[in-house]
Amino acid sequence: MNDHSDGVWNLLVVDDEADVFQVTELALKRFQWRGKPFRIMPADGASAAQAMLTNPRLPRPHAAIVDVVMEADNSGLDLCRFIRANCPRSLRIILRTGQPGMAPEQVVMNEFDIDYYLEKGDASPEKLYATVRACVHASQEISTLLEMSGQLEDFITMFKTEGNLDDLMPMMSKRLRFLENKYGVQIAFAYGGMRLGEAVPRWDAAKWSVSGGSMRRPDMESALVQAWARDLDPSNLYAAAEFGLPSGDFLILNKAFNTVRYSSDDRQAPNNWLNRLVKGAPRAERGSSWSAVIVRFPSGTITERERMDFADDVLLFIRNWHMAAMVISARDRVIKQRVGGELSSMMGNW
Repeated sequence: MNDHSDGVWNLLVVDDEADVFQVTELALKRFQWRGKPFRIMPADGASAAQAMLTNPRLPRPHAAIVDVVMEADNSGLDLCRFIRANCPRSLRIILRTGQPGMAPEQVVMNEFDIDYYLEKGDASPEKLYATVRACVHASQEISTLLEMSGQLEDFITMFKTEGNLDDLMPMMSKRLRFLENKYGVQIAFAYGGMRLGEAVPRWDAAKWSVSGGSMRRPDMESALVQAWARDLDPSNLYAAAEFGLPSGDFLILNKAFNTVRYSSDDRQAPNNWLNRLVKGAPRAERGSSWSAVIVRFPSGTITERERMDFADDVLLFIRNWHMAAMVISARDRVIKQRVGGELSSMMGNW
C-alpha cells in the first residue's frame, strides 16, 4: 500500500455483511477531522482485507474497523494478528462485533493489541466518529514519531558517507511532504549560510524546497526580508499576512544557528560535544546559518490547536535538520583543516 491519502482519512472496513459498509459510510458522512472527510475502503472478509493491505497501488488506511466472525469464527482476530505482524505500527484497529461473546473485550484487546472495542448495536454515529477520530489521531502521532526516527536514521547513514549539506535537502523534503499530507497544507523550506560580519543573508544563494505551484519564491523571499528585520521567536509560528503573504500562510524563521569553531586552547570555547569534535584544529572562520518554513493552509483559517500542533511537529524536524547540518559542517571543516595541515607539512619538507 502507498502513503497517499488524497485529502481524506482512509478507513478499512472489514465485514461479511454488505449493508455494514453503507451504514458506516452514512454514519461518518457528516463528520470531518482537520478539514478532511473519512473514506471507506470496504473488504467483505479477512482474505479480501489481507489482499488490500498488501496491494501497493492502494492507499494505506489510517484505521481498520474489523468484524470478528466472518469466513470463520476467528477470521477477524486472525486479521488483527496479520495487521500487527505485517502492517505499519501506525495502523489502528477497532474491533466491531455483533457477537461479543465470541471475543471477550478484555481478552482480545490485550492479546491482539486492539485500540477500541465496539458492539454493533451500541455504535451510534457520534460514538463511531469519536472512536474513529481517536484512532486516526493516534495513527498520525505514531506516524510522526516513525518519520522522525526515519529522518535520524537517514542522517546517521549520511554521516557515514561523504554526504554534504545539499544532500540533506531531499531528506528534509521527504519529511516535510509527510507533514503536508498530515495537515493538508503546502510547505516551503529554505536555508542558507552567513559569513562572519554579514548582517543579512544573501537571499539569492538560499536553497529552497517548495511543494506547491501556488507558492511563489519571489513573494516568499520578500516576506523573509521583512521578517528578518523583526525580532521573531524561532519557536513560534507567525501569521505571514503581516509580511505580505496570503492570510492562510504562516512563517517560522530561525535567524541563526551558530557554526563557530574554536581551537582547543581557546578558554572561551564552550565545553560541548561539537567543540570536542574539532579539538586540536586551528581556529576557523566564524559564521552562522539560517532556516525558514512557510506553510499555507488551504482553508485560510486554522484553529489555535492546529497551529500549535503543526508548529510542534515541524520544529522537531527542523531541529533534527539543524543538528545534522552542524555535524556535517564540523566534519567537513575538520577534514579541510587536516588536509591543509598535511599539505603544508609536505611543502615544508620539500
